[in-house]
Amino acid sequence: MAKGKREERKKNMLGCLDDEAVLEAYYRSIELNLDEDFIFILKQELDQRNIHIDPKKQNVS
Repeated sequence: MAKGKREERKKNMLGCLDDEAVLEAYYRSIELNLDEDFIFILKQELDQRNIHIDPKKQNVS
């Protein structure tokens, strides 16, 4: 499957999640050092929903 199609499918699936679930997925993805593209998609979804990201939680060591 082409990268663009994968990203579009991921974005469509995020619509089923509530704001808190997307935010938690974003923070956990950073903590677990998951794929940067996946984190980027989550960040885009949060931006689209106008959800504030706590910079302190973004920098997990």
